[in-house]
Amino acid sequence: MGEIKTAADAAFRDYNTDGVPASGFFSPPPPDIRGVFDLIDVKLNFATDSLVVLVSGQSNTVLERTGTWSPPSNLFVWNWSNAAPTTPGSAFIAWPSSRITNFAYVGKQLADAYPTRKIYMIILGVGGLDISHWLPTPTGTDMYDIIDTNVPLALTALSRSTIDLFFWWQGEQDATISNWDYAIDYAVFEARIKAETYFPTTTPQVLTKLNREANDGLAGYDAINTLLEKIVAGDMIYKRLVDTSSLAFSTDGIHSDLADMPLYGKIAVDALTVGSKVKLRPGRRLNPNGDMSFWQVATPQSSIGAAGKRFGPELYWAFNRGVDGGVSIARTAHNTGQGQTYARYYSLIAKTSGAAAEFGIAYNLPNDILQRYRGQRITCSALIRRGSSVLTNNVTLRASLWTTEVRDGTVASARTETFAPSLFNSSRFIRCSVTLSIPEATTGLTVQFEVVGNEVGDANMALHVSEIQIEPGDTATPYEPRDASQEVEECQRFYQDIFMVLNGSATAGSQTEVAMGHVIFPTPMRSAAPTITYAAPTRVNCTVDPAVITAMSNENGAMFRNPASTAAGNVVWRGHVYFDARIN
Repeated sequence: MGEIKTAADAAFRDYNTDGVPASGFFSPPPPDIRGVFDLIDVKLNFATDSLVVLVSGQSNTVLERTGTWSPPSNLFVWNWSNAAPTTPGSAFIAWPSSRITNFAYVGKQLADAYPTRKIYMIILGVGGLDISHWLPTPTGTDMYDIIDTNVPLALTALSRSTIDLFFWWQGEQDATISNWDYAIDYAVFEARIKAETYFPTTTPQVLTKLNREANDGLAGYDAINTLLEKIVAGDMIYKRLVDTSSLAFSTDGIHSDLADMPLYGKIAVDALTVGSKVKLRPGRRLNPNGDMSFWQVATPQSSIGAAGKRFGPELYWAFNRGVDGGVSIARTAHNTGQGQTYARYYSLIAKTSGAAAEFGIAYNLPNDILQRYRGQRITCSALIRRGSSVLTNNVTLRASLWTTEVRDGTVASARTETFAPSLFNSSRFIRCSVTLSIPEATTGLTVQFEVVGNEVGDANMALHVSEIQIEPGDTATPYEPRDASQEVEECQRFYQDIFMVLNGSATAGSQTEVAMGHVIFPTPMRSAAPTITYAAPTRVNCTVDPAVITAMSNENGAMFRNPASTAAGNVVWRGHVYFDARIN
């Protein structure tokens, strides 16, 4: 695989040179960063003679074509059958010569590349199921339960405790039903499975795009493909994307032809070793280390881990670059004369399913931030707004910083917090900050934003958090040092292109459940009421362009939604939108 390693090295150079600053959080790069471009080798760098691959999704994961082939002798498959999905498999068997599938050829590529290793495939897929079947409390077949039942059994049979690779090919059914929350749903599934001991957080994930020609004219297919791209763009370290546009597929435009299955196997494994086509914008790095959690409780609790906090289907969440609904943990790093460092995140959303006395967002800060600031005081701040009209004036917004320390061999936690105005009823983004000294013995650092109080809202309470900043010192400085020319360029006019996929509900235009997005300015405008214009995006199922919500826009960013005149239904704007924000 020398030619693949050469390509991987080239990808590494591309990732770490043009336009990417060498300072900040990622200076110097982690010693093993080159290995992320060959994720198979990374997973084979331990003492084992096997590679365990988990596959899940819809029909293309299990579809069989008629014919014969010669499977490699080191390729095995778990004897589970999608014909009886609730019956667990019992053993690994040599791959049958009559079973020709897409993942037969994925297994063959791996087996041929590593002839001294045994390749074990656990393939758990059922056709015609949307992604809700991988989420909590599904109606009908519970695919997550099928995974959670079969994987431990399969690993026990191998005397293994974890899988090595994960492949996902699903979404055709979601395209049919226009599931614009697909990226959010995948994030919920991902958070669940990463909590399982058999699925390490560093497990490489390979996602496959839908056939772009499938059901020609159905906008949902393009939308799901866009969201798959954004999911992968959110973690370019451990996620890869397989582009199926080169495959002919069968006449139904959805399922692989026999002749294309070997090609799929090759491009899927190439995605692991060479990398995906999704690229970062110059100057922006992704954070593979952070961990996000959301909660709601019936009564206030004093600890993040307190009993009574419910995780699961009553909450959904997304954190994304821009307002496209895709999962992304993008951050920028600035190393100025004053030593400022920003960690910027976009549109973190916590939403409840019913009345709750407390709900919010907690983010475990990456290790590189922790190592950088041990022994110092830091200030963590964020832009926060009320995300729904049902939040009442008797709630409080709270920001907290937690440290986890080892003291005399005992793990202990400490918390400091600050409060925004006690009557938190702001529809505009406001800056909330908290300052804390980080002890030298700190082993973990968490920032938490939450709403507490006697809340009696309905099922759509939401808290929006944008632009988390971490800086040394006692204050969060919103402005970087700059000369006069930079001041004019960055504070008087701001240009941004951003790809949007937004949707409204059947009550589009109702002022709450509508297509809505927040565009963050990279630096605050010098006016709390900047003039905001933009170029019109493409539209689906709506006749007018989105409108800027003046009451919710300020120097920190612009909020916009579809106007009340928009017809009911799933509303989508997408395209590169050009924003021009000027001071008045």
